[in-house]
Amino acid sequence: GGWEVVMESMATYCSDEIFRIHELDPLAGVTLEGLLGFYAPEVQPVIRAAVDAAIGHATPWDLDLPLVTAKGRRIWVRTQGQAILQDGKLVRLFGVLQDITEIKATEAALRMSNHELEAFSYSVSHDLRSPLNSINGFSHLLARKLAGTLDTDGAHYLARIQAGTQQMGQLIEGLLALAEVSRTLLGNEPVDLSAVARSILDEWQMREPGRHVTVQIEIGLQTHGDARLIRMVMENLLENAWKFTSKTAQAEISVGQKSDADGQPVFFISDNGAGFDMAYVNKLFTPFQRLHGVTEFPGMGIGLVTVSRVITRHGGRLWAEAAPGRGASFFFTLSGGAATAGGGNSHLQADPGPSSQG
Repeated sequence: GGWEVVMESMATYCSDEIFRIHELDPLAGVTLEGLLGFYAPEVQPVIRAAVDAAIGHATPWDLDLPLVTAKGRRIWVRTQGQAILQDGKLVRLFGVLQDITEIKATEAALRMSNHELEAFSYSVSHDLRSPLNSINGFSHLLARKLAGTLDTDGAHYLARIQAGTQQMGQLIEGLLALAEVSRTLLGNEPVDLSAVARSILDEWQMREPGRHVTVQIEIGLQTHGDARLIRMVMENLLENAWKFTSKTAQAEISVGQKSDADGQPVFFISDNGAGFDMAYVNKLFTPFQRLHGVTEFPGMGIGLVTVSRVITRHGGRLWAEAAPGRGASFFFTLSGGAATAGGGNSHLQADPGPSSQG
C-alpha cells in the first residue's frame, strides 16, 4: 500500500491496502503520528528516527519492522519512505508499506530447519566416531595377528578396510569442522594474515621437506575477525595450493592483497598448480564435490565449503579464478576491518625459508 503526507497541512492520504494491513476501517481518519503509533513498542525509536531523518535531512528509509494492527495482531512489514523537496523545502513525505509476515515466517522456518539439520549432522558425525575407531583398531590388531599368514588377496582386502576407515575418519572430521563453523560464536580481534600464512606454510614444509616451493607473502596483511576461524580459512586455501602444486616442477604460491572497485581490501592466495575449468567453479563450494579425482589429489571436498561458510559468517565474499594447468587464485573479503600491507604499499616478501630454495 501507498501513503503520502502533505507537510504544510499534515494531511495524510492512504491507499486501501494501508487500511487492510493496519486492519483499520477505510473510513477512519489517519495521521502520520497515528500510523507511526502502530509500530511495535520496541521499534518506536527506530521508525521515528527514520522519519525525523527524512524530514530533517531528506534521508530515505527502508526497514523491516514489527507492527501491531488495530485488532492487536502482530505482523511484519517492510516500510519505505522518502522526502520530496521543492526549492530546497520539504513539501511531501511519501512511501509504501508491504506485509511481509509470511516471508518472515518462511525465513524463520528455514533457519530452524538449517539449525536442526546442522545439529543432526554434528550428532551423526560425532556418534560415528566410536564404531569407526573400533573397526580401525581391530583391523590393525588383525593385521598384526595374521602377519605373514595372509595371502595376497587377504592382505589387499585388509589394507582396503584400513584405507576406508581412514578416509571415513577424515570425512567425519571435515563434517564436524563444518558444523562447528555454523555453531560457534564469532570473535572479533586483530588477525595478522601474513604471520598466519607463514606459520601454515612452514608446517607444510616440515611435513614435506623434499618439496621445493617458491613462496611469496605480502608484508603486514591485517584484518579483524574470529582468529581461529580465519586461520581455518587460510589453512584450507594454503593446503589446496600446496596440494595442487605437488606435480608442478617449479611450484609457486603467493599470498597478498589488492583493492576492489570500491577501494576495499581483497585478499588472495594464488598458485601455479593444476588449476581447474571455470565452467565448474560453482561445484567448488558444494559439499563432497571435487574437480579432480582422488587418485590425482587427495581430499574430501569439504575444505572449500568450510572456507565459504566462515567468510559468509564474517560478511565477506569468496570467489576463484583458474584455468586447467595454469594454476588457481582464490579471493576473499572480510568485513571485520580494513587491511593494510606495508603501510599501504604492496611489497612482496619472498619466503626466506627452505621452501624457496632450489
